Amino acid sequence: MRSLVATPQAPLPVLRRERTRPVNISLWLPLTPLLLLLAPLVLLLAPFVALNRRARAVGPFRVVMALGALLTSLSGTCVEVDAPDARVRVRIF
Repeated sequence: MRSLVATPQAPLPVLRRERTRPVNISLWLPLTPLLLLLAPLVLLLAPFVALNRRARAVGPFRVVMALGALLTSLSGTCVEVDAPDARVRVRIF
């Protein structure tokens, strides 16, 4: 009977291409779908804000309006991140 013996094999050569320039990644983030996704969360948190109103002395309607104003003021923002291997650009509209 023949015994099976494992023989070492030479590793396969790995071809790597050197990048001469960074990768460009562009992302667009629309605000309207983001606001629609956050709306149910706001409805769930509304009772807790109403209960906490006495401690803060700020009306829940004012808090919601301030957060809405903050999110809508982000429209037109462009965030650029430069790294050695990639350039990431996020546009909020």
